[in-house]
Amino acid sequence: MDWALTCPSYALKAALRCGMDCCNAAKKEENALNRKEHIMIFASIIAHLKDRLAKRARFRRMIDEINSLSNADLTDLRADRTDMLRSAYQEVYGH
Repeated sequence: MDWALTCPSYALKAALRCGMDCCNAAKKEENALNRKEHIMIFASIIAHLKDRLAKRARFRRMIDEINSLSNADLTDLRADRTDMLRSAYQEVYGH
């Protein structure tokens, strides 16, 4: 039985190991796909990092604003600093 006919992944692997021109084209195509996948993964990581940094910056601004309130301000607002920080965290991060 010819494995190349019954198993497409085996056929692709065999073609990639081959040195013929048609197989070299397959290698180049797979390398181009791998590069595109790596670029997409890298772009996804960068987007995730930008999102995390933006959330962190927003949370830090909220913390600074809450910490800048005096105890008298908190009494006037009838607020607790800890509850405000917890609410700020939940608003930014969603949990």
